[in-house]
Amino acid sequence: LAAAVGKASAVGFTDLPVGGFIQFPDSDVGYDFWELMPFALIASCTGLVGAFFCMALERMTLIRGRFYSRRGERRQKLYRFLEVFAMATITSIVVFWVPVAAGCHPLSQTSTAVSAYNSSSDSLSNDTSASLATDTASADWELGSMSQTICPPGQYSGLAVLLLDRKEAAIMTLFANKYEGEAFFKTSHLVIGAACCICLVLLTFGTSIPAGLFVPNILLGACIGRAAGQIVSEVLELELHTGVYALVGCAGMIAGYSRMTISLSMIMLELTQSTTLLLPVVMSILVSKSVADFFKEESAYDIGIMLHQLGSITILRGGFDEGDVPVMRLLTAHDACSVEVQALKCEETTAHIMAIIVQTRFSGFPLISSTGGGEVVGLIRRERLLEALKDHEQGCTLGDRMSQVVPSSSSGGGITSTTNASGGGGGVSGSASTLGKNSTINLLPYADQTPEVKHWNTPLERTFRHFAAAGLRHLCLVDEMHRLVGILTRSDLAPLCHPRTRESSARFLLMRKQAALPQAQPDDGEDTDTDDWTSQATSFTTDGTSTPLASRTQSFSNFAFW
Repeated sequence: LAAAVGKASAVGFTDLPVGGFIQFPDSDVGYDFWELMPFALIASCTGLVGAFFCMALERMTLIRGRFYSRRGERRQKLYRFLEVFAMATITSIVVFWVPVAAGCHPLSQTSTAVSAYNSSSDSLSNDTSASLATDTASADWELGSMSQTICPPGQYSGLAVLLLDRKEAAIMTLFANKYEGEAFFKTSHLVIGAACCICLVLLTFGTSIPAGLFVPNILLGACIGRAAGQIVSEVLELELHTGVYALVGCAGMIAGYSRMTISLSMIMLELTQSTTLLLPVVMSILVSKSVADFFKEESAYDIGIMLHQLGSITILRGGFDEGDVPVMRLLTAHDACSVEVQALKCEETTAHIMAIIVQTRFSGFPLISSTGGGEVVGLIRRERLLEALKDHEQGCTLGDRMSQVVPSSSSGGGITSTTNASGGGGGVSGSASTLGKNSTINLLPYADQTPEVKHWNTPLERTFRHFAAAGLRHLCLVDEMHRLVGILTRSDLAPLCHPRTRESSARFLLMRKQAALPQAQPDDGEDTDTDDWTSQATSFTTDGTSTPLASRTQSFSNFAFW
């Protein structure tokens, strides 16, 4: 809706354009087969620049994070304000004084006359206009126009168009082949504009002001691609459409810093509104992404997530590939889970709840029955625990106030406190006089009483599909009696999803599983039930008590190859 309103307002609400804000002017332009070689070189260059951009962005984020982590909250606000003020000053100086130092260049008088002629074309015939345009234009492509910016009438500055004009207008200017008044972009100006763009983006991104990466990198890629196209045209002395090279540079630069593939191809297809240039665009995306992945695997957005100020955020990438990792087939969900689980009972003391919140950083806790059987009855989130404590405190405070106004039944007057005042809130129990450490809270109303569970012997690959499809953060593993045996989180699955750590993580889990087998199996000659000897396996702590784990009755003869 916002895009539709913006497009309509751009044309004065006289029409609703169906294209994007940035459009390639010559949708019917083509290319020669030999041009795929310079396109590949441009893609390789943008891939290198994208990898460097990600490395520099990671370094800048680490430096900024270490600087602010050593300051207090009040000093952080002051330094962030000073940082924004400094960046605004630096940006203003660069985008204004660099074009001023480069100077302006005069437009051709012949083309100026054509522009004046076109402005009064209503009084001329179509035949005369066509003949004049044929005499003054050497190509059939649409002529672009340089904005006046800082230059007086009759002059232009290509560097000012790149730095001072609207970014969308500057990108569309770079897509044009030729310009009115025989204006052109100097190759040195394109290189200077690209350098200024990447430096300002690296310094600005991460500050306390809105700053994006998509449009600036489109401009950066267009500068690199057009500069390469002009060099190829001058060296080979050929008449090339340099706007196509700018388009290829855009696609390569976006793929280099973001590592997008299919979605980026669709964006470029919408931008060109033609399938003619789809092959060079797709080739540029693939080559640039491959080069960038070779030098820096994480994209700029992955780096922003990993180095976020709220802490590490685990991302599950792709899925398991059993063809590449045969040992993955021998792993179950229990092999990858955490067995040292901090579980809670349905009724817990406030002291124990507060200790868990202070001493751990887990975002969720399994809830087991208070009977001691260890059956999973729910899953409670960390914020819900805080809410339960808050409701309990408010309920006890209300109980104290009510106890001061209840008349004593043993005397005709006076005030006495009740000894069994209710907490007043749902899920809260205990007396008003037991506000301290011994008061208990019923956590069941605050928990998810239908949590996602999985049998401990489920294959790991199937468990991952369930985990990813449901968008889970926690998955409780239970045995045949629905007793808790472990919990699976994103942090447990992330190393197995990463292409570089998948095989090593799988082999580590398999070796750990093999090492634990002799401790879990019964001695030879013992005639005991399987549940008897497996009940002594690894257990988790729940307020000082131990809960037996699930029995491992599966035959492990398939580990002989190891």
